[in-house]
Amino acid sequence: MLREIEINIFPFKFKCVRCGNCCTMMSKGVPLYSMDLKKIANSMNIFLDKFILNYCELTVHKIIYGGKIINIPVLYLKTSGNVCIFYKNKECSIHDVKPYNCSAAPIISLLFQDKDVIRFFKDNCKGYGKGTYYSKGKIAEIINHESELEKQEFELCYRNSYDAIINTKKEMEYDT
Repeated sequence: MLREIEINIFPFKFKCVRCGNCCTMMSKGVPLYSMDLKKIANSMNIFLDKFILNYCELTVHKIIYGGKIINIPVLYLKTSGNVCIFYKNKECSIHDVKPYNCSAAPIISLLFQDKDVIRFFKDNCKGYGKGTYYSKGKIAEIINHESELEKQEFELCYRNSYDAIINTKKEMEYDT
């Protein structure tokens, strides 16, 4: 993954300066892991189903696995006009419990897969080129952790563990 793109991004130096650019330039919200859902809902002191209804959008991705088409439901934080709904008064209102992808950003696999994403990141991230140098090994370690989280989420979906959440989200949307 880091092979040809490394020319475009390394040496990689980054420090979040909390400029808000990544929170206000979203064509789609932040994808959430099950641990994110629980952590944020708990911090807001609301039930998980209410959090999902009020703050999440559902997208179902189709993949082929073992010769079968599997629907993978992904919950994303809602956005309004390309702005995360938790970005208020020029800061993240859930910063202490922000989703994994926000806390790991910009070191997420998407950045290292697409030259256009790299260009967008370099042009718009005020923290790029500042702070700590990240070695290829450290970046690979962070991306491997993301991969493990993805596998866990896939297993939840494959075992139909998300069905109740997804059905609840659909039912609640129809009721409103």
